[in-house]
Amino acid sequence: FMWFGTDNGLNKFDGSNFRIYRNNPNDSSSLCANMVTVIYEDRDRNLWVGNGYNGLNLFDRERESFSRFEKNLNDSTSLGGNDIRTIYEDTKGCLWIGTSGGGLNLFDKKTHKFKQFKVQSNRKNWIGSDYVNSIVEDGKGNLWIGSSEGMIIYYDRVKEQFENYIVYPD
Repeated sequence: FMWFGTDNGLNKFDGSNFRIYRNNPNDSSSLCANMVTVIYEDRDRNLWVGNGYNGLNLFDRERESFSRFEKNLNDSTSLGGNDIRTIYEDTKGCLWIGTSGGGLNLFDKKTHKFKQFKVQSNRKNWIGSDYVNSIVEDGKGNLWIGSSEGMIIYYDRVKEQFENYIVYPD
């Protein structure tokens, strides 16, 4: 299948026909919102669908239904923000979610909980932006994170520390 994300849902194309998955306000197993910002298939063939402003979805291919992950102000292990910008699985199988305003989030596949990395002005060596647009991994297993605020962020996995580099345009 080919998958396409649009402002009007998730589209699956089989070579001849499209099947469109959309939000149904009366069905909690439907897509959480129609505006799809990112689609990612992990190594276990799980299909992750990020929405602008409404959270993250995990698609169950057999049931053709979705599990939703959303920000919950009363739960520090929930998703840090609902505006999903990027999804990346590293070489260790860890799933990282970048949000606009909700920082960097590490998803635990066993517990379905998130570890949030957000700006904390009172801490050294912490992430410098809550606006994460891209995530890549270098050959040593460390992450490089692109921010919409003109910042490149390096995450040292061994030290569990961030280094923030401000990039100024010419």
